[in-house]
Amino acid sequence: MSRDRAQTQQDFAIGVSVFLLAVLFVFAYLPSTLAMGDAVVEQRSYTADRLGSSLLTDLSDEGSAGELNATRTRTFFAGHENGADIEANYSVAGTTSVNVTLETLEGITVDDLGGGVGATAGKEYADQVGATSTRIVRLAGTRYRLVVRVW
Repeated sequence: MSRDRAQTQQDFAIGVSVFLLAVLFVFAYLPSTLAMGDAVVEQRSYTADRLGSSLLTDLSDEGSAGELNATRTRTFFAGHENGADIEANYSVAGTTSVNVTLETLEGITVDDLGGGVGATAGKEYADQVGATSTRIVRLAGTRYRLVVRVW
């Protein structure tokens, strides 16, 4: 009878260690390959949130949290019909597209803020992938959603 062994404890320990290192490498490397756009999505999300906060501050009455001033709101939507105006006035990168919309709580865009001014500013949004920031606001006693989309 031969006392030669096919596998020693040291061989087993080395094999298991190499296997575990390979598995750990795959789990550490794989998420970064699948989520390539994380930095872009995070940047767009930050931009949407920052722009939403800035708009709420600019369009609100002094001392009234969430109560939009009708004149300021109408002036904003009348003066920011394209995305370039928003990009210039709110320091948004030129490679980013922006849409700001005032909607009812049911998601219907407000057609007229008075004087034929619609409640949509920026570039046309057609369900592009990006980030959205929403603020619940009041205008003339009615609650609306101020929606900022960045893609």
